[in-house]
Amino acid sequence: MYISDRKDGWRLVSTQVPLGWDDPELAYKVPRMLAYYAQMQSFIDGIHGKPMEAGNGFDGRAGVEACVALLTSTRERRLVHFA
Repeated sequence: MYISDRKDGWRLVSTQVPLGWDDPELAYKVPRMLAYYAQMQSFIDGIHGKPMEAGNGFDGRAGVEACVALLTSTRERRLVHFA
């Protein structure tokens, strides 16, 4: 996962193991489940005040703000700016 901000630009913040997306037999086996486990562990770490790899509250709020801006823009047919 890459994140960008005005200060540092694009930077790699998290990676995951290859998922085997082309093999349906791997849907619930080790590669895909390890990615799920790592994501859940990151959320648990955040709850306990530890650094997170899967994002943080600020990232979540920014995502919600972007979605609200998209909906407002569509509804009102105008460009919506947000910080």
